[in-house]
Amino acid sequence: MIWDKNKILASGIKGDWVLGLHDFVRYSDLDTYDHVNNKIYLDWSEIVSWSHSKSLGITPEIYLKLKCACVVVENKIEYVGSLFEDDKIAISTWITGT
Repeated sequence: MIWDKNKILASGIKGDWVLGLHDFVRYSDLDTYDHVNNKIYLDWSEIVSWSHSKSLGITPEIYLKLKCACVVVENKIEYVGSLFEDDKIAISTWITGT
């Protein structure tokens, strides 16, 4: 489920978040060690990034029409703990520059 800034703030999550993905860990997200596979974090990032773009009115069709797109030039994921099945997650995105 995608949350806007107001819903994020109402949930008690602090920060200047614009939009976020609020969900839970599914069995299919797990790796051999029964915690979230590292590639799933990138999948979640892509979901929230596209949702952010769409919330600004920029759809994949518009990118194709303009023959341009926003691209990721850097990802930084700091793994401070493990996530397991049924854990709740909140992933947010924001634009740092253009």
